Amino acid sequence: MVRVGGGDTPVLVEVSGLRPNTVDSYAATVTTTAGTAHATAPARFITDPDPPTVGRIRFSNVRRTKLALSFTVNERGARTQYSFDYGRDERLNLSSSTGVLRGVDTGTWVTRCPVSSLRPHTRYYFQPVASNAGGSILGPMRSIKTKR
Repeated sequence: MVRVGGGDTPVLVEVSGLRPNTVDSYAATVTTTAGTAHATAPARFITDPDPPTVGRIRFSNVRRTKLALSFTVNERGARTQYSFDYGRDERLNLSSSTGVLRGVDTGTWVTRCPVSSLRPHTRYYFQPVASNAGGSILGPMRSIKTKR
């Protein structure tokens, strides 16, 4: 806020070129016909991280009532939750439990998830999901049929 003529006037300044997930600071300086005023101390803030990325699901150990799936998650340096949605049609009415990556790396992690209590000889659809402070992302949907 800037005091103008005895009242406060909000000031909006857009800043670009900031890097994601970093600590930055700013200090305000206001110049008017009455003179120049400086902020007493710089204000600090942390920019949001980029949203995570999620890779394609891969299936293994497909049996009559269970299977294993894996997919990659890149946390982009921020604490990231991941899970997958699944179901017998593309509405994906079931969800897995959520895993968490601590956000200490920007590398890609492979997550492996067992899935059980499936029906034999039934097509299931799966879609990975990941989210952090930068946003949520849905990975590509894939389907597979359990064994007879």
